[in-house]
Amino acid sequence: MNIVIRADFRMLSLAANYNWGLILDQHERILMAIKDRNSVLAEKVMEEHLKKLTFEQDTLKNEYISYFR
Repeated sequence: MNIVIRADFRMLSLAANYNWGLILDQHERILMAIKDRNSVLAEKVMEEHLKKLTFEQDTLKNEYISYFR
């Protein structure tokens, strides 16, 4: 997995995202997979979680144009 996410996108995504239930669920699933020593599942869920933010980057750039100037 090779996903690069800038810190400013991550912080803005957290501030602008109202779907905290999904974020919390993803984090819980990651932790449970690690606790269960299921590296395949942990990697899969982490990848899904990070891809969500990667997908959101273009939307964030368009919605918060002045933030990225």
